[in-house]
Amino acid sequence: MDKTRWNRMQSLFDAALSLPESQRVHYLETECADDEDLLLEVRELVEAHTDDLPKWTTSIGSEVREVIDSRIGKHIGHHEIIEKIGVGGMGVIYKAYDARLDRHVALKFLPDFLMTDHEARERFMTEARAASRLDHPHICVIHDVNETADGQLYITMPYYAGETLDKCIDRGALTLTDALEIAIQIRDGLAEAHRHHIVHRDINPTNIMLTATG
Repeated sequence: MDKTRWNRMQSLFDAALSLPESQRVHYLETECADDEDLLLEVRELVEAHTDDLPKWTTSIGSEVREVIDSRIGKHIGHHEIIEKIGVGGMGVIYKAYDARLDRHVALKFLPDFLMTDHEARERFMTEARAASRLDHPHICVIHDVNETADGQLYITMPYYAGETLDKCIDRGALTLTDALEIAIQIRDGLAEAHRHHIVHRDINPTNIMLTATG
């Protein structure tokens, strides 16, 4: 198995696990519509997953583990990458330390297997440009978009302390008051995006961050 396929499997595996269990099969079937073998491989990995390291990582060995964690501890410009905090279909997100401004930020990278995909790179840049036009309390701010010396695209965003909505829901049902308050904030953020002719297309609990301040 070549490194490109490993990287794609890693991205799909991580993205599937970040979704509620009821959404994983549909996500993988959509993402792997053109590759049935890949779909079967990743589904088996997800089904075999435990709370320990993914079984596929352990079985393949240190080479893949090195690919998974290759950015942690590295410096990107004036940022030092600390840890991976999220994975989605179009991005891998890391917590990083901004030495210039003495603050933590989030860096969102285009997945490795899409780095050479011209269409994916353009979509990534379009997302960054669109989001950078928005200034609203309930929408993540875009600080910058940049590219490393070896061609890795990334977006710099604030690091928000808190948790995603799906993790909150996993602990138990929300009260009606809390659910309404969250829904109203989501509505207000989406309304601002719509005023700028931007449609999100992937609103789900894994993409909603509840900050420590509410």
